[in-house]
Amino acid sequence: MRINYLRLFKGDGFQTCKKAATRDCSSLGPLGWRGPVSNATPEEIVTTFIELINQKDLSAATNLLSADCEYDNVPMGKTFGRESILAQLGPMMERCAEIDWITIRQTASGSIVMNERMDKFLWPHGWVEMPCAGIFEVKDQEIILWRDYFDLPTYINQLPKPSDES
Repeated sequence: MRINYLRLFKGDGFQTCKKAATRDCSSLGPLGWRGPVSNATPEEIVTTFIELINQKDLSAATNLLSADCEYDNVPMGKTFGRESILAQLGPMMERCAEIDWITIRQTASGSIVMNERMDKFLWPHGWVEMPCAGIFEVKDQEIILWRDYFDLPTYINQLPKPSDES
């Protein structure tokens, strides 16, 4: 499932705006850089978050996280706070030419969103694919918990060995 546009409530109905999360949609009213996506469901917020990751707009994606968000990258440990999450993920994602997180299945119940994904990263040597299960909790229009389960050796074994990088 791919959703390329945010659905935002304004006046008597919804408007779509692909650029709203990156400040370029002032016609939709006072959303503000840190303002919430008004009336978005937790599932819509998570879907928008994934789409912004796919666009390699990590700054806009992390603005959908709460200031004290818990990111639990299960095989690697926890990171707390929007800025720390950006610092952890930014350098790795910047080195990838493309990112394509494909949502295979997604379900939501109340404030909890769970998805099954195939996270793909285009490195100089080619694509690296990693099956992943994500759990998100949304409160007050922000992601307060992001937990990804994946098999770290599956990812590492697809990376080139140091002797291959010459």
